[in-house]
Amino acid sequence: MEIYKEKYETAKGNEATAELSYLSWERGPAIIGLFPEEGVTKAFFIPVGGSDWIKASGGQYGDIGENGGLMTKEEFENRFGVIGETLPELP
Repeated sequence: MEIYKEKYETAKGNEATAELSYLSWERGPAIIGLFPEEGVTKAFFIPVGGSDWIKASGGQYGDIGENGGLMTKEEFENRFGVIGETLPELP
């Protein structure tokens, strides 16, 4: 799995670095990320026809990891858009 280090802003307004993997899941964009500042791994997806990221439940997280199509960051951005520009920022 390709992992990309990306900067993000924490809930406290601090800058941190997450390790993200980009996927396609159920024909929409999905992200699995390790957020070390928070000490957690999370998955987010945008359902087809949706406009906002949804935090994956435990079952969805497993399905994204198992059945999601892994993509490079470039493939993801070409297909779905750029996070924070044409796609919303991660929550």
